[in-house]
Amino acid sequence: MGPGMMGGMGMMPYGMMGQMGAGMHGMGAGMRGGGYAPAPGQMPGLTSEQAQKISQLQQEAQARNSSLAQQLWAAQDKLNLLLMSEKRDWNAIRAASQKVLELQRQQHDAAIDLQQKVDGLLTNSQRQEMARSWQGYGWMGAQ
Repeated sequence: MGPGMMGGMGMMPYGMMGQMGAGMHGMGAGMRGGGYAPAPGQMPGLTSEQAQKISQLQQEAQARNSSLAQQLWAAQDKLNLLLMSEKRDWNAIRAASQKVLELQRQQHDAAIDLQQKVDGLLTNSQRQEMARSWQGYGWMGAQ
């Protein structure tokens, strides 16, 4: 594996995803509330009622997801410690990795649920405009 696969240059004791774990823990560029719904000010043509409802959904999602994020950081820390130990327990590493992946899956599910709720508040033309504005943006941002 080359330096790009280790989260930095050379061999790092953190596994393949780098010191901070595997990704952005449910947050993307310009995102709030632990999901993939843009802030209301970033969405085109919202009514004040739509903006208020979306903001409320995002605040509720943030409150629910903060505990999940803390659990993920703790699970990643445990995995990092296992990976850095002198004598590695591979079964414990596998179990800790599965815990991290499960928590990440829960975060992604929550992000999808939030986006689905936001989509339910938008008109067809607003959804189309939002889809157009997201073209070229992946999980790493503009390509």
